[in-house]
Amino acid sequence: MFNDMNRMFDSALRVINGVIQILESKIQISVFLLLLVAITGMVFGWLIAKKRITELSTTLAIERTRKSDLTRTVEALSNKALRQNNEAFFALANGRIPLAMWRASWMQWGAARPCSLDEARVKGPLLR
Repeated sequence: MFNDMNRMFDSALRVINGVIQILESKIQISVFLLLLVAITGMVFGWLIAKKRITELSTTLAIERTRKSDLTRTVEALSNKALRQNNEAFFALANGRIPLAMWRASWMQWGAARPCSLDEARVKGPLLR
């Protein structure tokens, strides 16, 4: 009876060991496939990110160039406006431009530009 039970346990053990080997091989294959998919995903992700980083770097360089061009333009315009303002001031101070002519141009500028009631109160006494 013990021999029969031993044989039964032995055959059950062989079956269990066979199942374990099959499962281990399937697990190893699953782990290998999982790692393969993960590595492939990382490579594709890196390639896509590298392309996007290159695009963004190019866009940033273009925007920096535009900003520097805009800065130079604003500086040139402000220098021109300052020079014209200084020339007009010195011409007015030296009496080359009559005060009445200057007032007329100032009033034209003020009329063309919308202003609030407070601004009109401040400008009013200056224009008389």
